[in-house]
Amino acid sequence: MLNGLTKVVAVKRLDNISNQGEREFQNEMRIIGRTHHQNLVRLLGYCHDGANRLLIYEYMINGSLSDVLFTPERRPCWIDRVEIARDVARGLLYLHEECDTQIIHCDIKSQNILMDENRQAKISVGRERDFAVLVEKAMIAEEVKRAEKQNREKDRNRFRRDSGPSGGANRIIKRAKVEKLV
Repeated sequence: MLNGLTKVVAVKRLDNISNQGEREFQNEMRIIGRTHHQNLVRLLGYCHDGANRLLIYEYMINGSLSDVLFTPERRPCWIDRVEIARDVARGLLYLHEECDTQIIHCDIKSQNILMDENRQAKISVGRERDFAVLVEKAMIAEEVKRAEKQNREKDRNRFRRDSGPSGGANRIIKRAKVEKLV
């Protein structure tokens, strides 16, 4: 409860982090905590007590995009799918180009795109092992620049495959064909 208001939050418990130093954890929280965009799930805070660590995020009541796409009664119409694709594209643009510390997500998939109460899509930014933090471009070696370009392209390809307007429709179509055969 904050200022007399009750707010539902999502709490993620971190496991297997005993090898991670306090300094590295604090740096991750600083980077993730500074990423503020309407199409990113917001980190509200964190708690750490030795090896016990919790991340507190805004709660996404409609679950993941995967849940929405593969539950027939919740499946969005094509107009809504295009809006979801726009939301994800805006979030990726922010991470890749507009964020103070540029981030390549490295794990864009429908399970990591969450839907708020208005069915607005938000990218879940996990921990540093799940994304690549980029330093100032002037300091990046040529081979790192090539890898950065490849990773951005991977983010975009995953977005097109899993989150684009078809949003996994290929899997739905394949499943329907199998069901017709049976």
